[in-house]
Amino acid sequence: ETIEDLSLFVLVGREKLNSVRAEIRAIDKVQLAADVRDQKRDEAKMLSEALLDAEVRLGELMKQIPKQPRIENVRKDTAVCSGTKPKHQVVKELGFSEKQAQRFETLADNRDLVEQVKAEARDNDDLPTRSRVLDLAQQRKKREEESSRPDKSSMDYIEECGRISKHFNKTIYAAGMLKVDDYHLKAWKELIIPEVAESELRMV
Repeated sequence: ETIEDLSLFVLVGREKLNSVRAEIRAIDKVQLAADVRDQKRDEAKMLSEALLDAEVRLGELMKQIPKQPRIENVRKDTAVCSGTKPKHQVVKELGFSEKQAQRFETLADNRDLVEQVKAEARDNDDLPTRSRVLDLAQQRKKREEESSRPDKSSMDYIEECGRISKHFNKTIYAAGMLKVDDYHLKAWKELIIPEVAESELRMV
């Protein structure tokens, strides 16, 4: 399972799958025998699943390719590249675009969705597709982003805490500027700790 072999299989396999699908459409159009159509249908199903598995593995391997060549220090005043090509160049030489590589990596990150789509296709006598997996992955990502985003009530609470903190700091600063004598301390005590002031009055 080298990345070159997988790339070749995916490139050729996708073309083969398109060809088999075209044959199935032609069979339906001219109404050939059902067993001929079933044979082509089984071939398309097997190829579709194999391609998804290959693209998942391809995505795993592409994720390991460094985006830029590694730099190795030879001396303090010099540095050389390790010889590794940039990721975009490796992907291009394999026959894919950067966008395709991103799709393969998305498949690799959502292997459970790939298996889910394959199972759904078997249950519905349909072909598993990469686009279906990518749609489900996008929906999952959207749900995760929404669940991690604070709701409006939480935001209001945070803003209110900020306003209270701001006024509290101003109050502390203002208190620090007041005179410290018996009269002002007694006034602050009555304001901040009214129950203490009431107990003192009862003692009098």
